[in-house]
Amino acid sequence: MVWNKNALETAAKEWAADLGLADYREGVRDTVRFFRNADREMRKSRRLLLDRVANAPLESRQLQRRMESFEPVTPVQLAYAKKALQLIWPRDVPIPSKQQVVDLLLAAASKSADRPGVFAPLAFGHLEFDAKNFPGQLLIAILENWPFMAVCGNPECKTPYFFSKRSTQKYCERGECTRYAVRKKALKWWNDKRAKTSKSKGKGKQ
Repeated sequence: MVWNKNALETAAKEWAADLGLADYREGVRDTVRFFRNADREMRKSRRLLLDRVANAPLESRQLQRRMESFEPVTPVQLAYAKKALQLIWPRDVPIPSKQQVVDLLLAAASKSADRPGVFAPLAFGHLEFDAKNFPGQLLIAILENWPFMAVCGNPECKTPYFFSKRSTQKYCERGECTRYAVRKKALKWWNDKRAKTSKSKGKGKQ
């Protein structure tokens, strides 16, 4: 979020006047805190939305509960969003392919006359889609998180679409996947050691 000091002070003065506060500077602090907390909560909510759409079965209660906060979305639309999100999630998907999905979501979010639209709050300093606009919120979620989106290297991971903490992270942090990574590393070490030993024995015979 971009903090515009003048915009925040103006908003805080009006906010303080409405509440009858004698010192508007207290209003500035509270307004900044409000916007900061609101932005933080919206980002957390959007990241959770990505996780649910990508990983949870369409009929699962987890996903259905997330969708209750949005305008009505048909099962076909939700299935398309899930498939599109999973297609662009892997790190090795070319940027133009990811951009195509983002552009389609932008069109869906902004070109429907009966859909909650986009707003331009001065205090926020950036455009924001209505909280009930599903493609709009999904679009912003991708923009906020796409550099961290990765697919877990454990083929049996139950939630393979995760957010990495570093560019080299290949596995999510679920217990089964961490153990899988450790076993795979140990097996590689053992195979490399055995190969070196066999090679040394071969040279010795010669």
